[in-house]
Amino acid sequence: MSSYTLGRCKTKAKSSRKQSVEQKIFARRTFSTRCTPQCCGAGVHRFHPASCAGFIDPEAMLCMTTHSALEQENVELRRGRAELNTLETMHRLPALGESEARYRLLADNAADVIWILDAGAGRFTYVSPSVERQRGYTPAEVLDQPLHEVMTPSSLALINADLPGRVAAFLNGDPAATVKSHEIEQLRKDGGTVWTEVKTTLLLQPDGVIYVLGVSRDISERRAAEAALRASEERYRTIFDGANEGIIAVEPKSQTIAYVNRAMCALFGYTEAELLGLTIPDLHPSDAAALLKAEFGAATRSEKLLIANFPCRRKDGVLFLSLIHISEPTRPY
Repeated sequence: MSSYTLGRCKTKAKSSRKQSVEQKIFARRTFSTRCTPQCCGAGVHRFHPASCAGFIDPEAMLCMTTHSALEQENVELRRGRAELNTLETMHRLPALGESEARYRLLADNAADVIWILDAGAGRFTYVSPSVERQRGYTPAEVLDQPLHEVMTPSSLALINADLPGRVAAFLNGDPAATVKSHEIEQLRKDGGTVWTEVKTTLLLQPDGVIYVLGVSRDISERRAAEAALRASEERYRTIFDGANEGIIAVEPKSQTIAYVNRAMCALFGYTEAELLGLTIPDLHPSDAAALLKAEFGAATRSEKLLIANFPCRRKDGVLFLSLIHISEPTRPY
């Protein structure tokens, strides 16, 4: 171990009153540059009167003591700031935890399935528990599924055709590419399928990875209702078009023709497209305009639902008499 000495600690000290100016300067310089292990603690100079009192004057002791006190205060100040930062961080942690817990509570209990997909890898990184109700798979099982095990081939082809171009547009700053909606048929664990409306948002991470944040909603009931409505409309269209009588639907205020059947087209000699561009007065002679207005007005007010022997005019100009019946609520003419 190295030995450090201060001044002439091993010899008998002279009286401080007889020290020369040179000795005082020597003592000050020596103290400030070299000191014994007993005079140093944790890098902070401390004065020990028992060992060094005979070689340093009171002014030097005051100077060194002040310097030591300032250094100690700096150490304590830095320690205090570190403790304050730690306390502030500890204070923020519960708030962050509570916020994360709230979002997790919403995601875990939502009826819709919330998920995150790594767009590059084509793998899910998060799936909410509601996926088990929607598809029959647990979140852990879905995290291991590639996309071709998640949706039908036709839906996968739709996504594969759309996603690359969408990502490129997104990276080029196109705002329309950020959020999109598709109807996707997903595969269920029981072998069936479920139709879902999938709304997705592209997210760019600082490391350049693009994630897809998605929400999948079961629309099976909506699609079933739409299919039933289409079937009903098809049945109505079959009856409408197959009737032997001419049937026409009119908008009451403007008297514009909205729908016609084949029999009406044959009766007046017009095509369907031609009739849809006409109004009721176009199907009657001009001298019957006043009578037409009165009769049609009474019919639209439900005062009269049958008009007999009313003059009509074909496309070729030939006149004929007709029996017109008006019914509620759509009032076909």
